[in-house]
Amino acid sequence: MSDNSQSRPPQANANGKSSIVIVMMLIVSALLVWLIFSTEPEAKREGATKKTPMLVEVLKVERQDYKPTIRAMGVVEPAQVITLSAQVSGQVIEVLDSFEPGRQVTKGQPLIKVDSSDYELRMKQLKAQLAQANADFIIEQGEQERAKSDYRAINSKLSGLRKSLVLREPQLKIAQSRLDAAEAELAQAQLELSRTLVKAPFDGQIISQMTNLGAMVSEGSPIARLQGNRRYWVKVSLPLSQIKWLPIQSMNQNLTCTSETSTVVIRNRTAWNSDEYRTGCIKQVVGELTAQTRMVQLLVEVLDPLALTSKSENLPSLMVGSYVEAELPIKKLENIIRLPQDYLRKNNTVWVREENKLSIRQVDVLLKDKSYVYLDQGLESGDEVITTDLSTVKQGAEVQLKSERVDKKTSDSQSMIENNQGS
Repeated sequence: MSDNSQSRPPQANANGKSSIVIVMMLIVSALLVWLIFSTEPEAKREGATKKTPMLVEVLKVERQDYKPTIRAMGVVEPAQVITLSAQVSGQVIEVLDSFEPGRQVTKGQPLIKVDSSDYELRMKQLKAQLAQANADFIIEQGEQERAKSDYRAINSKLSGLRKSLVLREPQLKIAQSRLDAAEAELAQAQLELSRTLVKAPFDGQIISQMTNLGAMVSEGSPIARLQGNRRYWVKVSLPLSQIKWLPIQSMNQNLTCTSETSTVVIRNRTAWNSDEYRTGCIKQVVGELTAQTRMVQLLVEVLDPLALTSKSENLPSLMVGSYVEAELPIKKLENIIRLPQDYLRKNNTVWVREENKLSIRQVDVLLKDKSYVYLDQGLESGDEVITTDLSTVKQGAEVQLKSERVDKKTSDSQSMIENNQGS
């Protein structure tokens, strides 16, 4: 009888060996994977943050003498403007052709006529009174001569008062005063009669008409608004700080229009062509700041503003109330740096390229015009002002000219081409 309990089947032994082999293979594989990952080389970022200088363009500046202009806005105003009023009372019986808005009139030119009948009648009456007073005066002179003759005949000496009465001196003075009064009244009547014809007081233009044919006017009634046409003013507003640069010695100085240093160029950008302009001259400074803007007002005089004479032929006309641009001459600036306004940075600083490094310079701004700033201190002749806008600005940062970078790239490309051709 065989002993089956102590012996194992061959299949069971084979399965056990296979399991051991599989486990050993897994262990070996795990060890290999661990060894590979533990010995993998580490990547290093060497040279990835290499700094490169900022590429810039520069403008080399030089100290020179300049005579810039200041541009400011102004309003055109008439130098003469009045409301013409009647000086006598009566009915308007005639209106002249010149009495229309927009018409140009000359000094002494008739405009309207007031009924003068009453004034002519008064003239006749006063002439008669004057004739009577003159006759009375002549009669009294004759009486005085007779009194003198009688006084000499009696050959007596009288006191001063009694002598005056005997010689009729008071009566002569009364006659003289009546004659003088009659002459004065007649002169007044003649003046009133002449005022029935209203005339232009100066060369000008009628702006508005305030009466018409058949209207009743009284002394002081407005008749028309009249403004002179010989000269206009352009009232220019300027900051107080700029007045010192103008060619005037004091706030109260009057200048003549013949002075070349005070010539002002006036342009109307909205109404005139770009090449059209008028010239005026600085007359004086109004010695008071404006209430709202706190600006100084400068009077610029323009002669023949409506271009009515042959000298102003083909020149544009100025319109009262229009806004114009005035180019004001200023004193000569000597030994000054001029720089385009775009290159003046915040807080009055300028970026300068100095030994391939950025230098932030503080500058002293004397004056600004439309395009440039004029600097007194902070820059010198030969300085290279950086004109490129930089996102990062730091004192001492490295900079390089764009032209130098382009030249270097061109040189490297040329060398590469030559090497390729040689190989």
